[in-house]
Amino acid sequence: SIQMDQKKFRIPQHIQIDSISPATRLLEMRKDMYEEQEAFEKKKETFKTSEDTFKRRENELREKDLKIQESLIKFSKYLEENEMKKKKAEERKNNEEKEIKARKASIDDLDRQYNELVEKSNRIEK
Repeated sequence: SIQMDQKKFRIPQHIQIDSISPATRLLEMRKDMYEEQEAFEKKKETFKTSEDTFKRRENELREKDLKIQESLIKFSKYLEENEMKKKKAEERKNNEEKEIKARKASIDDLDRQYNELVEKSNRIEK
């Protein structure tokens, strides 16, 4: 009947609030509190979901980073091994070039000696 009275004529707002019983006000405050608590719990759950997503993404990135680091280490070792192989090959090449020069010098010397002996032989035969 109070609602019917309010519909028939407008009761000023301050009078309407004063006419609400303390129990009704308490129930309305509780309802508001529960709604706020529910909204807070939803935000908390959303935050927790976001946090879990970020943690999972962070772990994925950490794993990728470790794999990249491992790849870099392997690549670095590969480069070092190739550099060592290159140095050994250059050293071998230099040694072989020295050996070729020495053998050529020896061949030239033996050639010279042979030619001298051939000349000597020719002089003796004549």
